Amino acid sequence: MRKKPEHTQVLAKGKKQGLAIGILEICAVFLVSALIWVYSPMLVGIMGKWSYLGIFFLSLLSSASILVPLAPMQLAIISLGSVLNPLFVGIIAGVGSAIGELSGFVVGRGSHKILKTKDKTANFLIKLQKSAIREHAAVAIFLLSLVPNPFFDIAGMLAGILKMRWQNFIFWCMAGRILRYILIAYLGLWASGMVG
Repeated sequence: MRKKPEHTQVLAKGKKQGLAIGILEICAVFLVSALIWVYSPMLVGIMGKWSYLGIFFLSLLSSASILVPLAPMQLAIISLGSVLNPLFVGIIAGVGSAIGELSGFVVGRGSHKILKTKDKTANFLIKLQKSAIREHAAVAIFLLSLVPNPFFDIAGMLAGILKMRWQNFIFWCMAGRILRYILIAYLGLWASGMVG
């Protein structure tokens, strides 16, 4: 019986470690998401009292939960935009939200490590999608983060799978989210003027 060369054993060990790290990343993000979802009513109550700091953490936590966002986030921005400076509300909420979206990105990176160890067909399809999407990823992330939609987590995961640089992902996500939340905060200011 022939013994495998040492460099082959090292590569196999590296693949196993990459797979384990990918699984741990995914599990950690889903655990945090579950905790955020379970404690969301309490979090909204606490964070709403903290003014701008509360807006930051509320938007961060809302975006950090995968596929289960905190429902009252948009309403919190509308209501706080009517009593605080809507420009600052939008900027702070956008920054917090973009940082929170890194959770989906991390799941995508972890998934990439898992998918990379699969068969050749899966690797071929991933490479094919990478070349098609990488050219327009920045515009796609900006537009998808600008428009309120529940599927942005999937876009973040896809960006992670496609190995988009995390700095580019967060920049374009932040640009879209800041613009979105400024508009929503000014909607709150406008609505309060209509009612009052």
